[in-house]
This record gives sequence, C-alpha cells and structure tokens, in this order.
Amino acid sequence: MNLHGMTPTRLLAGATCVLLAACTEPSFSPAAVQLEVAQQRWQRTVHPDYDLTVQRSCFCATPVVRAVRVTVRNGSPAGLVYADSGTAVDTVLFADYRSVDRMFAFLRAVMAAKPDSISITFDPVWGYPTQVTVDPNFTTIDEEFAFQVSGFAIVP
Repeated sequence: MNLHGMTPTRLLAGATCVLLAACTEPSFSPAAVQLEVAQQRWQRTVHPDYDLTVQRSCFCATPVVRAVRVTVRNGSPAGLVYADSGTAVDTVLFADYRSVDRMFAFLRAVMAAKPDSISITFDPVWGYPTQVTVDPNFTTIDEEFAFQVSGFAIVP
C-alpha cells in the first residue's frame, strides 16, 4: 500500500481512466462551434427575401455541378434555375441548397457523420456558408464534395 492506501493496481487503473478521459473526443469540434456561431449570426440578421448562387463541386453528373440561382421569399425556397441559362432545375438535385437554413441543416448532418475532413468558411456579416469542402473518408477515392455560395443579395 502507498499513496493514501492505494495499491499499485488501483493507481494504474486510476491513471488509465484519466488518460482515456483525456483522449476521448470532445462533444464539440471547432467546426461545430463555428457552425453554431455562424447560424446564430444568420438568424439575427436574416431577411426573409434573398437570392444567392450555389456552385457544387464533386465527381458527379454535369447537372449537379452547374451553378444554380436560388430564390427565397418569405423565408421559403421560391425558385431554382441554372445560373447560366435561367432554365428550371430539378429541385431534388439541390434539395439541401435551396435556402441558407437548409444548408445549415445539411452541414449539421454532414458533421454528425464525422467526416475525415471538413472546412467551412462563413460570411462575416450575414453568417451563411460561403465555401464548404468535405472529405467523408480519406481512404475512399472520389467521394469528396464541395460547394460555394456567391452573389448573396437581400431583396427589398
């Protein structure tokens, strides 16, 4: 017995528990904290009517990677057209990008899946995501994806 009556086995078990606790992943990540702060900024400054352009990047079919112009009115998706032609877009292909609120929900789902890499840049004034890059699994080829938001404009 030593150290206040603790046996070497108990000391080793206690030290192991402390080390394991120190090595466990926190319940939040820097990206999750940034997302929360940005979403709060968005919710404080949001206007119900706005337009923006979304450009996806992935190893996907051409219709998915063409830039689309998103129209939101009264806080709800109201329009979705290809930015280069003005033709209608299949909304199923861009369901997660039809509003900033949907983008935030999508990013939360992506983070919950614990990707191997995620990088998000947010607009410093409005809080919406401007650049997102995700690699779900470093060992899988060609499943990475990204999207960029540009041309954000409040509609009076």
